[in-house]
Amino acid sequence: MVLLETSRRFAWAVMLTAVFGIAMSSCTNQGRRGDDDDSASDDDDSAADDDDSADDDDDSADDDDSADDDDSADDDDSADDDTPGAAATHISAGSSHSCGIHGDGTLQCWGSNTYGQLTSPPGAFAQVSSGYYHSCAVASSGSVQCWGYNAGGQATPPSGSFSQVSSGGLHSCGIRVGGTLQCWGAGQVNTGSWPDLGQAAPPTGTFVQVSAGYAYTCAVELGGAIACWGDNPLGQAAPPNGTFSQVSSGYHHSCGLTDVGLVQCWGDNNSGQAPPASVAFTQVSVGLAHTCALDGAGAAQCWGVGTQGQPPPTGSFAELDAGEYHTCALDGLGNYACWGEDGDGQSTAP
Repeated sequence: MVLLETSRRFAWAVMLTAVFGIAMSSCTNQGRRGDDDDSASDDDDSAADDDDSADDDDDSADDDDSADDDDSADDDDSADDDTPGAAATHISAGSSHSCGIHGDGTLQCWGSNTYGQLTSPPGAFAQVSSGYYHSCAVASSGSVQCWGYNAGGQATPPSGSFSQVSSGGLHSCGIRVGGTLQCWGAGQVNTGSWPDLGQAAPPTGTFVQVSAGYAYTCAVELGGAIACWGDNPLGQAAPPNGTFSQVSSGYHHSCGLTDVGLVQCWGDNNSGQAPPASVAFTQVSVGLAHTCALDGAGAAQCWGVGTQGQPPPTGSFAELDAGEYHTCALDGLGNYACWGEDGDGQSTAP
């Protein structure tokens, strides 16, 4: 997802400026247990009472040690409860915030919290998508939960079971179990005027992946064709023909990954958002005026405006997502890596 102000939406965009930050850390403590064995012997009847007293004292000391050990164990349990779930499994970059999912399914968000973008719900989740000022996630049960800015209803999802969700500007879209699309928020009708440009009025059919842009949406059909709808001043909602496995929608440009791993982009290219030629990739993600992709070795490559999420760090990554002015990735060990704009802490990954 990604977005920016145009002259047509300048007043609205000015109202959506924010600052914020979050950080998170964890620690673990480990207790220790010790046992004392004492024995006393009786040599005569006159020392019996003293020996019994010593035994009682020893037993009392042992009991005290045991009580201390129990307290130490309780402290360990408390520390474990405060520790975030294991290595991350998913990451998503928005406009000025980012979110990820830990190995135990819990959510973690960082960056701007002006509209509650960091107040993620509890529970276990399988997928998360960070939009402009809101986020949505698919719970392990299949239901969708959203939080953050909700002026257009983009953070009020419908009930039901979904396999994927995508957060855009003032709208969100998801794929229901079975492959049908459903969108909510602004643009459920097309009035021709902002913000109702038809971006939340999806076509019928069966789809395998959806990507909500600023005021338009694209999705991959079951057969591999791409369908787009909504705002289209620069051709960002006019995809090429072909067979694709993935699509990513931004502000005024979109990119798709073909069935042979090549990236094709359409829409605005004033900032060089078009990809390098004849390079095979495994994933592509569109930002405001930059695009990033993972090659076959897991290395991140980015192109477009150099200050917006570039250059990427070295290393091998399993997943990547471009935000408005920053980009985040997840390596094979479940560690976050973010780069680019960090004014709100959106690139300061925990």
